[in-house]
Amino acid sequence: MFKIRPVVELIIPGLFNLPLHELEEEQLRDCTPCLHRMLRFSDQHENQAHDLDSMLISRLDLKQSGLPYAYAVNATKGEHQVVFKPVFLKSDINNAIVFPLKKNLEINRLIKDLSGYFKEDCDISALPQNYWLMTFSDIQADTGLPHYLTAVGKKVTHYLEQSKKNLAWFKLFNEMQMFLYQHDINQQQQQVNSLWCWGSDDYRGESFSDLQWFSDDYLMQRLGELYTRSSSPLNDFKVADIDKRGLVIDLSILNALKGEAESNLLPLLTAIEQRYLKPIVESRACELHLLGAGKVNLRYTPSMSLKVWKKRLSLASFQ
Repeated sequence: MFKIRPVVELIIPGLFNLPLHELEEEQLRDCTPCLHRMLRFSDQHENQAHDLDSMLISRLDLKQSGLPYAYAVNATKGEHQVVFKPVFLKSDINNAIVFPLKKNLEINRLIKDLSGYFKEDCDISALPQNYWLMTFSDIQADTGLPHYLTAVGKKVTHYLEQSKKNLAWFKLFNEMQMFLYQHDINQQQQQVNSLWCWGSDDYRGESFSDLQWFSDDYLMQRLGELYTRSSSPLNDFKVADIDKRGLVIDLSILNALKGEAESNLLPLLTAIEQRYLKPIVESRACELHLLGAGKVNLRYTPSMSLKVWKKRLSLASFQ
């Protein structure tokens, strides 16, 4: 009987947005031959999803503008909660841009003080990997807000304007910003003056029982458990174990580009090559979809490598 080839969808936001001037092209090609094989032989499909949330929403075919991160962490409070991270919000008359915080900042003390001061309004609890959850008794937070990694480095003025329509949330958020501004951590140099809050969107009961979900990011793991009832770390990914569909979400490049992790990109690309691309390409057992938040997504099957007349392409071709 003919066996349907398993499909692995590899989501690596930032892959097609690398600062290639920092990478030597020949060295990059030598370290990632399977990636460059994909670039050369794959079918290209126009991509309309250019950030982390929209990539996942499109992949799961969800009918909403944001993802239920908070519900995935704590299903008991639904829309009355948000995931957040403290940030530096640089504002002027026309724009507001989110910046990450310095690594040596006393974040835990800051959040502890914030939690104590606003204990009558909300409960704040720490989550793994430097995320926090804020839970309200009766305030409904804004929906449709993007993940922190999408917001960093971007103009977010329209999201802040949107929050003014939710008066209870807007009032509390402004009071929290004032508290942060006056905190002694900021006395020498203004470093943290706001919170980026997201993830209060609804979960509408979707379930994908045939999807195997892999990620090392805490929030991605919780989404996987919500939508598929299971989630595995990236080290558990093995081509031979993929039954029908595998979804692999690797945020290492995006974390590096956004200042959340080590910014030496070549080792990260080499790890992606060795962990996923080489095993998939060499096994000849799977169809591979590569989604890198660029202008196109790539679809590769083993037989495509027979098209030897196709010219070699570099990552620069996909920027």
